[in-house]
Amino acid sequence: MKRWILLSCGLLFTLLGIVVVAMNIFSFQQELSVLEETNEQIQIEQMAKIPRQYVIPDERYQDKEADPETIVYQIRPKKGEQFGSLVIPKLGLKLPLIEGTGKRELAKGIGHYRNSVLPGEKDTSVLAGHRETSLKRAGEIKKGDLLRVDTHEGEFIYAVTKMWIVDENNREVIVSTQRPIIRLVTCYPFDMLSTSTERYIIEAELVDSKQKSP
Repeated sequence: MKRWILLSCGLLFTLLGIVVVAMNIFSFQQELSVLEETNEQIQIEQMAKIPRQYVIPDERYQDKEADPETIVYQIRPKKGEQFGSLVIPKLGLKLPLIEGTGKRELAKGIGHYRNSVLPGEKDTSVLAGHRETSLKRAGEIKKGDLLRVDTHEGEFIYAVTKMWIVDENNREVIVSTQRPIIRLVTCYPFDMLSTSTERYIIEAELVDSKQKSP
């Protein structure tokens, strides 16, 4: 009887030890995930501070002589406002498009860099998202896949042309190209437990559009 009691107590303490270790591991992973998300947010916000030579000029929107075909949005979205959706058919995803790339904006979905043109317009539209939420399956997107942007101005279809990886301090991703493209930016590696020192870029070119009548 005493032997059975001792065995039962031993088994109980072993189980308690396993539970404590598991709780500590879970707590550590949660803290690490929060730390990674915070670091990623800081890096994305720093990337949004575009040097003057890289800024895609907004003057065209006030220029009365500007080519009307390069201006799609008559009403520009305000910071924090959802102005559309990014649809990725291959992944079965429909993600909110939010104006701005701050913490609040990226928590809602895909953020749009305010110093770049909006999707559908003739230049580089830069979008960003977190690797552990909105863009956690970004690595599954391949060349030739379609991306669709739906906004109040119309429907814009893009075909992925290339993917590449850059250093976290690289700013050439957000330069003006004078071509109707979108560049989707997220942190890399995709593994949440790894420090994100690089950026994964997906570039897609506008291949079709259905702009709504005014």
